[in-house]
Amino acid sequence: MEYGRWLDEHQQLINDLRSTVNSHMGDNELCILVGGVMAHYDKVFKLKSTGAKVDVFHMLSGMWKTLAERCFMWLGGFRSFELMKILGNHLEPLTDQQLISICNLQQSSQQAEDALSQGMEALQLYYTRNDRLQKIIQNILQLPNHDKKCA
Repeated sequence: MEYGRWLDEHQQLINDLRSTVNSHMGDNELCILVGGVMAHYDKVFKLKSTGAKVDVFHMLSGMWKTLAERCFMWLGGFRSFELMKILGNHLEPLTDQQLISICNLQQSSQQAEDALSQGMEALQLYYTRNDRLQKIIQNILQLPNHDKKCA
């Protein structure tokens, strides 16, 4: 289910619920609509649960963020490993198996982040050493701003 579609359906359900409350319909109709809203939320939470099992960091950074926004967050210094360290101190009590799982997740996350950082550094180095690309970027940066309104 696409999140935008879920929001549209949610808005429709809430509108139906409001109109039912305002029209002073019976409890049975209201109960049916409330059950529909609850089922609707159940769908999204099941999807989030499945998504968290597949990629918890995507869920933490938000389904609403685009790939570009996640990239800028990474460039700005967001590291999920750091978030895990903070959260890990507030999760108690944990079993030994849960602690081991968290440690393994932290380690694999840090390794993935290190690999990504090294790849970004190599890409940056490539772009700074590539004279032709540098000239293209400089030409793009020197273009006049076409967003201004004409007088």
